Order: sequence, then structure tokens, then C-alpha cells
Amino acid sequence: MVREALHLLAEGVCDAETIDVVVRCGFGLRLASVGPMENADYIGLDLTRSILRNLAPHLAGGTDFPVLDRLLAGGRRGGASGGGLLDWPAERVAEVARRLDAGIRRNLAARTPA
Repeated sequence: MVREALHLLAEGVCDAETIDVVVRCGFGLRLASVGPMENADYIGLDLTRSILRNLAPHLAGGTDFPVLDRLLAGGRRGGASGGGLLDWPAERVAEVARRLDAGIRRNLAARTPA
């Protein structure tokens, strides 16, 4: 994340303050409640791979994600299929949705002046 933030700064895409605001108020709200692996499963590994294939050419790491390809080839698409990077018993999707919602609401409330 820092590498990409520095790249955005170096390319003049935005300033450092904007980068911090976007991270804190964007995906930072989500990742405080759901980690990156659980989030990838939650939204689906097929969507995750599609996002990465579209974004990764603009990043330094390339577009090959053999872990995702192997899981998808085995039918493990994430929460919708019962497993992906993590195992997803039926009740986990609803539990993650509740935790994600509560975490985002809590984080937004903490940022809102009284």
C-alpha cells in the first residue's frame, strides 16, 4: 500500500493528504472490520481476480495470481461457494455482513463531530 501511495504521489495523481483521506475513509473503514483475505472471499475470488487483473498492470507486481487461479480451478470461489482462501460455513456470510456493517458504522460515528 505504501509503495502504491508513494507512486501516486510521485506521479502527481494526488497529494499525500488526499491519499490518507481516501485510505482512512475508503477501504480503511472496511479493513478495520474485515481483513483482506476474508474480504476477498466475501466479495468472491472471481471478482477479486477480475479487479486485480484490471488494476495490477498499473502496479509494480504484475498480473499473475497463481493462488487465486488454483483455488478457482478447484471450485473455491469464496463465500458463495462455501470456501476460498478461508472456509465459509453458511452462517459466516451473514456474520461477516453484520460485523462489516457494525464496524463501518462504528468507525463513521467516531469520525463524526458531536
